[in-house]
Amino acid sequence: MKIRSLYEFETALDEESGWRKQEIATVGIEIKSSRGHQTKLLFRSGMVLLYAHWEGLIRFSSECFLQYLNRQGHSFKALKPCFLFYATQSELDNCKNLNLQNFFVFEKTMKLFKLPQEIKFNINPRPYISTKENQNITSEEFKGIIKKLGLEYLPEYELREKLIDDKLLYYRNTIAHGERSHEDVDDYVGTFKVISDKILEILNLFRDQMVDAIKNESYLLQQAEYEFIEQDSANIGLKVTDL
Repeated sequence: MKIRSLYEFETALDEESGWRKQEIATVGIEIKSSRGHQTKLLFRSGMVLLYAHWEGLIRFSSECFLQYLNRQGHSFKALKPCFLFYATQSELDNCKNLNLQNFFVFEKTMKLFKLPQEIKFNINPRPYISTKENQNITSEEFKGIIKKLGLEYLPEYELREKLIDDKLLYYRNTIAHGERSHEDVDDYVGTFKVISDKILEILNLFRDQMVDAIKNESYLLQQAEYEFIEQDSANIGLKVTDL
């Protein structure tokens, strides 16, 4: 995947979200027009599908954003400090126990925090989207992804945390594991519509945030932040020397 411009980024996201939103809308229509046991069955299928599109679109969008950054030719030093995560994670993952070998890994990792200006940001985004291997994207996972992309975790996201965890994830997990989790639902049509509408609102807001970040280049380290980090690094150096 090659995302070199804002236009290519928006086009990729619009195409990916288009067919996903169409499937969600179609399921909603089918639930509304169904009767009896069929309504329950379609609700169960719809909740699993809704979660699949929630996770799929977050992962796809995040990967596109990082692919865009890959193509900009910026150095790690020019980007916000959060992007150093991508340079250090693979090394830190090797530190399972405290031993001499891992101390050498620690030394190597620490050097990454003094990357020379010419080293460019160029990563494989796929391994870094979720904070835990094979983890569902809960509200906490989503928050981690937001922060790893250098974005702000907005109040609108915080307001939807219970919806994500107690509704979307709850129904998805219990249904996928063969449980009858829908027995407390009085209105299958209304429940699916409310949850799906709010999840799509979150996904649209997430998309808009990334578009704004690209337009405003807010992924770059601002001059004031750079001066603060440089000064902070100098102070740490003095403390280490004085030990």
